[in-house]
Amino acid sequence: ENGGAAAERVMRSAFEVLDDNCVSLKAQYALARRVVLWRGAPPSDSGDAASSCRAVAACIAEVHEGSGVLEVPILAAARHERGRGHGSVLVALLVQMGAALGCRLLVVSATTESARFWLTMGLHTPAGCSPEIRATLRELAQSSQRRGFANSIAMAMPLPRVPRRRGDAGAGGGGWLSCGAAGGGALAAAFARLLARVPPEQ
Repeated sequence: ENGGAAAERVMRSAFEVLDDNCVSLKAQYALARRVVLWRGAPPSDSGDAASSCRAVAACIAEVHEGSGVLEVPILAAARHERGRGHGSVLVALLVQMGAALGCRLLVVSATTESARFWLTMGLHTPAGCSPEIRATLRELAQSSQRRGFANSIAMAMPLPRVPRRRGDAGAGGGGWLSCGAAGGGALAAAFARLLARVPPEQ
């Protein structure tokens, strides 16, 4: 699987303790997938990466079909790449991906250290969410679907609605919540911030 080893390296560099099942997508994480942000030329289909290519951020993501939720229990930037905007770009990609899949809500597991980052990304704790989102979070927790960790708190944001052709089916099954900025706009803004922070490589 392209990117699997790189994603594991990024996540293990960011967390002192990490659930092996989460990293290897086993047990309760069997339906989740790794999402990796690369800098430089992408790796080839054979798994060989160009020497200039490196994984700068990674996450674990799972779509909960019944509730239309895209959950991200773990997101991390490589230790030597922090503060360069890569995490923001990965979040913007997740927002666009979730909207394209028909998901209605992005839910993450935030730690005390990461809560401020998620707030800047537009996510909120249940206290700051709408009653509709709070109800969805309660249902997710009661169904034992949520993959949060001990000492973490759920944070959420509505995903932008993507116009669908009649008959299209997504994870959320139609319109529900809308977001002010389209996913593509958020992605473009994140890339602009990234380019402003990271000088071109020589």
